[in-house]
Amino acid sequence: ATDDPDLDQALAYYGLVLDRHPARTLAEQSGENPGAGLGVNWDEQADSLVVGAVVKGAAASRAGLIPGDELLAIDGQRVRKSTLPDRLQRLRPGESVLLLLSRHDRLFEVGLELDLARPQKYEIKLDAGAGKDEARRLESWLGQELRRTDND
Repeated sequence: ATDDPDLDQALAYYGLVLDRHPARTLAEQSGENPGAGLGVNWDEQADSLVVGAVVKGAAASRAGLIPGDELLAIDGQRVRKSTLPDRLQRLRPGESVLLLLSRHDRLFEVGLELDLARPQKYEIKLDAGAGKDEARRLESWLGQELRRTDND
């Protein structure tokens, strides 16, 4: 079969879980804003914020953005490559914003509802609810005993 393996099930076998949004998890634990995202990959070769690719199903895709669109402003406030990360960090997922874009030298505005910022990394963690069987399998896989901090 050529199907992708069920990663969550495979990790659970060893008593592990994949945190797909570690920045959000940390933000939620500390009561901070996890940051918002548009769901685009920027054209790294361009000097300005030019869309290189749109993530299928993400906010930008739902709003009709296409590769080559240039983002000029969010809610009337100019954004640049250097200022966009801070601007998105101050916005909240689910918040509605108005984007000013340029497409083929024509300006237009489009509204969209922001997504949660896409993670820059993922984390694999021990599952707090894992049992002794999972721990034994993990130790066997790692070739060493786990250091326990609780009273196991």
